[in-house]
Amino acid sequence: MKSFYPEDLSSLHELAVASTMNAAVNALMCTKGLISLDDVSDKVTKKLCHEFSTIDDGSLPEKISASLECLRGIALKVNKRGDLIITTSPEQRQKGVYFTPVELAIAMLRPALEEKLKNVNSIESLRKVAMLDPAAGCGAFLITALRITVEVLSGRQEFAMYGNIELMREVADHCIYGVDIDPVAIATTHALIVAEVGDPDWEARQLDKHLKVGDSISVSIETWEKWFPDRAAYGFELIVTNPPWSKLRPLKHEFFEHIDANVRRLQGTALGVYLERNMNSLIHEEWGKYVDRTMVLSNRLRASQEYIVNKKSSGDPDLYKFFTERSVRLLAYDGVAALLLPSGILRAQGSTPLRQLLFESGEVAEVTEYINKNKIFDIHSMYRFTSLLFIKGKGFRGVLGKFASTLVNEINEKPRVFLDSNFLNAVGGLNKLIPEVRDKEEKAILEKLYRGGNFSDAFGGFVFKRELDMTNDSSNFVEAKDAICQGFKQESDGRWVSDRANEILLPVYEGRMVHQYDHKAKYYLEGQGRSAKWSVPMPGKGVIMPHYFVNEAYALKRGWRPKPRAGFCEISGHANERTILGALIPSNAICGNKVPVLKSSSLDDHFLWLAFANSLVIDWVMRRWVSTTINQFYWRNIPFPAVLSTSDRNFLIHSSQALCDLNNIEFSSRYWLGKRSQLRIAIDSVVFNLFGITSVERRKMLEDFDIFIKSEKKGGERSKDILALLDIYATEHLKGELTVEKVDKISSPEKCLAAYANKKHIEMLVS
Repeated sequence: MKSFYPEDLSSLHELAVASTMNAAVNALMCTKGLISLDDVSDKVTKKLCHEFSTIDDGSLPEKISASLECLRGIALKVNKRGDLIITTSPEQRQKGVYFTPVELAIAMLRPALEEKLKNVNSIESLRKVAMLDPAAGCGAFLITALRITVEVLSGRQEFAMYGNIELMREVADHCIYGVDIDPVAIATTHALIVAEVGDPDWEARQLDKHLKVGDSISVSIETWEKWFPDRAAYGFELIVTNPPWSKLRPLKHEFFEHIDANVRRLQGTALGVYLERNMNSLIHEEWGKYVDRTMVLSNRLRASQEYIVNKKSSGDPDLYKFFTERSVRLLAYDGVAALLLPSGILRAQGSTPLRQLLFESGEVAEVTEYINKNKIFDIHSMYRFTSLLFIKGKGFRGVLGKFASTLVNEINEKPRVFLDSNFLNAVGGLNKLIPEVRDKEEKAILEKLYRGGNFSDAFGGFVFKRELDMTNDSSNFVEAKDAICQGFKQESDGRWVSDRANEILLPVYEGRMVHQYDHKAKYYLEGQGRSAKWSVPMPGKGVIMPHYFVNEAYALKRGWRPKPRAGFCEISGHANERTILGALIPSNAICGNKVPVLKSSSLDDHFLWLAFANSLVIDWVMRRWVSTTINQFYWRNIPFPAVLSTSDRNFLIHSSQALCDLNNIEFSSRYWLGKRSQLRIAIDSVVFNLFGITSVERRKMLEDFDIFIKSEKKGGERSKDILALLDIYATEHLKGELTVEKVDKISSPEKCLAAYANKKHIEMLVS
């Protein structure tokens, strides 16, 4: 076994996959009575046939399709002892390819097919309905399309003389088209459709011509016309697909972690050193080939004149964008596309030209957005993805949306909200973003919030800066344990110095160190990368202990200057306790790239920004946009009150400053939590009023934050409910009687004790 090269293992794996799928489809054919078991000599096929005979729920084709995706998720590997073992494959992560669950395929296809089949009243008109999947995989969508089409038509009087098998043959022969880069997938799709039709006399010659092995996006439109001369020239009536979702760039973690699980916990220099030390020359050669293949494809697609929209996009190329643009191009006029895409299609800055194309080329008739909380796909539970129904040629009026579904069968339970073009222009801004709007009440609140200006205007066109890159600058990092061993200790100004070394070290801030108004939210314990251990200090007892330090001279060379400034944690989620986590970063510290800092010469601007950014209103709005990252361009589309008086501005600045100052003096945990809650309630009440939000609307918005349960459960009998406290402070503000000095007189810190405590602080407080 030691003589195997990676290419040998890859070929062996491909052979194993092909043999397995061949056995599975032959067993399916036996079960369907399309071939005799006596004609099959393979023992695996005979065993599968026996197993399949016990399954009578009609799900065999889907199970076989899913099995190929499972096989694509594993790989062969030779371990250090020379044994051939099965391990995980990087293919799914690198290509973003996942099997589409049947119920999701049905939910997407049924409305699309009902639209396209409504005027079909004869076999001749049926034959004109060409259905394409340009990323066919094992045919999940095509088989579902076949079933739904027959189901719909068999109930019509015009098709009463045709049996189901006869109708299936017509659809499979004349309507089904598919392309995939994987020959095993296309062969499996062909076999599963033949089995689904179930006619032993059907030779499926037309189907052979309509299923192609090829790269749907690398080839030209001219190639498509050669593939399907009877269809591609004037367009397909229906295109349905779940294309790869990954970015087209080399992914080091995803490539190497299937070889060695230790890679997952490393980053930066530590990752590079580990790979150099532990990966042999053959593996490094494979990495080089993978990088070259990826960059060649990326450059080819970027250079293609057939992808004008993607040339205007920023960032790394996303494969789904190329598939979406090609699908629009291949659709006939009045053709329908049902696309399963990452929610970046709705909100990513790089997808702005693509949204523009969709709005200009037709109507985005319906959008259904899912949150992967219940693991519809084997990816991050907070990841959002979208089913999009597009009709080419119709004028754009708006979008009918259903949002925040966590299960496919929830779709019909979710209210549909029509987001008209005026709403989208006001709320979506220049980037034409489509927000998450779960009901009419949320839509009304958003319309009210966006009547004023936006953050960018309010702060004079503010921008954020990245001070260090955690990967590119990592060779200049000093680990905490090494700094301590070298005798470095923290000075009162925050810098770290040592009698043994003639240099000054600065703490490097990472996102987890930052919480709302708290730059000491966590301190480093041990470990590397994703497996590093951090701890939450007792309330009011925070310390600055980072994982890394950097030399002050190097920081100055990188453009850093010692001054306090607002920063936020870029990696966040729409369902976290709070989405925006902004704090005042100390003067003598420097931030990694996941903690962007505000560029402004006025310290008051930093305090004012923190007051608004950490408020419930702005957090609620940001949750309409964010999936797992607060991209900086979102800030340019965040609303700001139409009017901000001098007195309100000063109140917010001084209250924000007082909150930040609480981190610089040691207090008892109860006072620290109580005073923070008191000041934050006051700030939130002012911000709610500045946007004209009523008490009823406040209650609606707070439904988004699970952390705001009854505060008695958090802080004891003396704590009051957050809604009641907000009402009290909001009333005082409307009277014009809310000042920093009067905050204490309205409600004491003890009564506000745990209103804004995070989950960990609640646990500490209760214990």
